[in-house]
Amino acid sequence: MTEEVKPTGMCWCGCGSVVGPTSYFAQGHDSTLEAVVVNIHYGGRAGLAKAHGYGPGGKNAQSVMAEWRAQRKRQ
Repeated sequence: MTEEVKPTGMCWCGCGSVVGPTSYFAQGHDSTLEAVVVNIHYGGRAGLAKAHGYGPGGKNAQSVMAEWRAQRKRQ
């Protein structure tokens, strides 16, 4: 089981900015953190896709998303 993630009042990108009590990031910093993590751990978006089985010869992201949305509607 994954530990619940709760806001701390500080931006989670590590910049030190104070954010609201229900926020995780200063404006735009979520995208910055995402790009850093994807580049460092996967070498970019194509590497991320390949690591999770997507891409040519792999899973089709559009089909997977459509199925995920359909399952959410059934819940």
